[in-house]
Amino acid sequence: LTALFDEFCTTNLIHCDALPREHLTTLALATGYAQRFPPPIPRFIVGYSPKIWISRGVKLQARHIWRDDKLCIEEEYHIGGCEGMTDSEVREACLLRGLPVKGSHAEMRECMTNHLMMMERLWENRPTARRQHLKLFALHLPVLRRQYMKEK
Repeated sequence: LTALFDEFCTTNLIHCDALPREHLTTLALATGYAQRFPPPIPRFIVGYSPKIWISRGVKLQARHIWRDDKLCIEEEYHIGGCEGMTDSEVREACLLRGLPVKGSHAEMRECMTNHLMMMERLWENRPTARRQHLKLFALHLPVLRRQYMKEK
């Protein structure tokens, strides 16, 4: 994953404004942009929103996930298997990150723990400039996970 992240940092994907509209739209829907509305309204809202609004929403969501990951790592939730989080916190955290939520709370805790351990490893030994790219990289992880599971 470290090699994948380093490769990601050399692509245009690290610049949210440079992403094609289709890519931004997919990221926005995957990360819950306009999720306060019932389906299929979010798809309609994102489909007709100006690209700059979608980009801003994706950046905001990326920043939110990054901050939450950082706080969870600082509080060492991953060391205790995320047992310090309530069931609803674990479910919300998994939803936010595109992690599976159909299993038991124990499975969600395991997924969240793995995610935090992975982010911690990527965070370590990275120059500050590269750390900023983790925000957008985290949004691409659900797609990478699904692809990995298909190939497995």
